[in-house]
Amino acid sequence: PLLPVKTCSSWGKAMADDSISVLLIEDNPIHARLFEKLLADVEHPSFKLETADTLAAGMERLERGGIDVLLLDLVLPDSRELETVERVRAADPIFLSSFSPASPTSSSLLGR
Repeated sequence: PLLPVKTCSSWGKAMADDSISVLLIEDNPIHARLFEKLLADVEHPSFKLETADTLAAGMERLERGGIDVLLLDLVLPDSRELETVERVRAADPIFLSSFSPASPTSSSLLGR
């Protein structure tokens, strides 16, 4: 499952520029390629996609700034589910979850 995450630091600027910087943290190259194709097919706004195949690499990229949206695979070689969410939340992004509210990970995100 993927968890889209929006950071607030440069969202307004991205929308004004009609360009959104996306970081995809996904270890499956087929899934990463699918997202690349899906985003390339969108004409407006434009998306600038960067990828990382581990949470550690993705977190390093997030720390440099300039990312508007994070698409996060929750099962990665160096992290699993709730641990993945907790590590990313420590970077203080705003979560927009695609999970069912009844799932344990969603319950944790919602503070239940």
